[in-house]
Amino acid sequence: MFNTYNMGVGMTMIVAKDDADKALAALKEKRPDAYVIGEVVSGGREGRTMLKSARIAVFVSGGGTNLQALLDAQRDGKIPHGEIALVISSQACAYALERAEKANVPAHTVPSSLIQHDFEAAIELLLEQYKIDVIVLAGFLSILSENFTKKWPRRILNIHPSLIPSFCGRGHVRLKVHEAALARAA
Repeated sequence: MFNTYNMGVGMTMIVAKDDADKALAALKEKRPDAYVIGEVVSGGREGRTMLKSARIAVFVSGGGTNLQALLDAQRDGKIPHGEIALVISSQACAYALERAEKANVPAHTVPSSLIQHDFEAAIELLLEQYKIDVIVLAGFLSILSENFTKKWPRRILNIHPSLIPSFCGRGHVRLKVHEAALARAA
């Protein structure tokens, strides 16, 4: 599953650290959504130079099976340029929080019952506190506003089926969601 992600980074440019601000300013004149995603460091595999690992936050709302797949992939070395540094759940009772705890990943609940502004402000504080670079939506069932998502251009990945709004509710779990979508298309 990790080989099929379109990470959405687009063009990558590596410049000397002293030139980074100047290069970013020049890029932003043409592309306002340009941003820094990391820095080159030495000491990677076999002592090669490599990009610093991206710090990843995984947003969840339920059992966390997608989170577990990501945690397993990280454990198995299948995410060489990323580190799951934070799990945020919109539900305090989400089993995904236990999965994060077992993997020694910091986990926090930000209740979806908060008004949208407060909900997103609490999330933004956590993302800043943990110095997050990339967000993965892994079964996160709360809606994030356009204002929030604009702050994370090309750095939010949704790995949960987008079929949920049309195919949810009683009985629509696991493969049932996909089966219902295929049946409607037939």
